[in-house]
Amino acid sequence: SLDIGPITLVEFLKASDDLVALQDIAVGCDGPVMSCVIVSKGPLEDLDGARVALGSTSRTSVRLAQLLLADRYGVTPEYYTCPPDLGLMMQEADAAVLIGDAALRANLHDG
Repeated sequence: SLDIGPITLVEFLKASDDLVALQDIAVGCDGPVMSCVIVSKGPLEDLDGARVALGSTSRTSVRLAQLLLADRYGVTPEYYTCPPDLGLMMQEADAAVLIGDAALRANLHDG
């Protein structure tokens, strides 16, 4: 059995009745995190009804991106999940949510 370990926010919320979150400990950042990005062909506020590709590697980042688009930009895109390949994602979508190496590569390419 396991007594302690890292877990994503989404998984914690699913099982929060059976788990305890440790206070004052987290993997986080006090500034921009370029390993989690939304890449868009246009302004984010124009994504209402548009197709947004969600990388299949992180439920937490995907959920946070959905909340950001809804709450900050007031848009409700049509979401679909696919492998995190920016080139392929942008062939079929107006925007894409990427994390990890795929996001870092997108930032490097953008300059």
